[in-house]
Amino acid sequence: MIITSEALRKALKKIWPDLEFMLLSDPEWDSPTRKELEDFISRVQKPGRVDHVWECEEYAFNLMVEQRREHSKVSSKDDYNWPLGAAWVDKYRGEDLNHVVNICLTSDKGIILADHQADAIWIPDSSGDNVYSVIM
Repeated sequence: MIITSEALRKALKKIWPDLEFMLLSDPEWDSPTRKELEDFISRVQKPGRVDHVWECEEYAFNLMVEQRREHSKVSSKDDYNWPLGAAWVDKYRGEDLNHVVNICLTSDKGIILADHQADAIWIPDSSGDNVYSVIM
């Protein structure tokens, strides 16, 4: 499902109306299904955590870059990146916690958050998850 960055911004603002910082690199995106996202995440090698060197933000950036790298090997000039990026949160699954996770707009389940470091993937709700910044 092809979506525009404008539609992506609207989907994010619907859940988090106060979300102001959204850096979206592409004008259009090709949304995967949740299963496609889960299958991709399961294929990405997960390096071990290293304090102050390889933590949550590196996990999130790595997943985003690996998806684009994998996709570039099989794409044509008419293909688009997935709307998969990094999201900074100050509320994580009901806990007040500053953390970086992945965020993706899927074609079948809408916005999904994924924490590759913790092997977690879920549909967020604004009362338990607060995203304040997104880069895609």
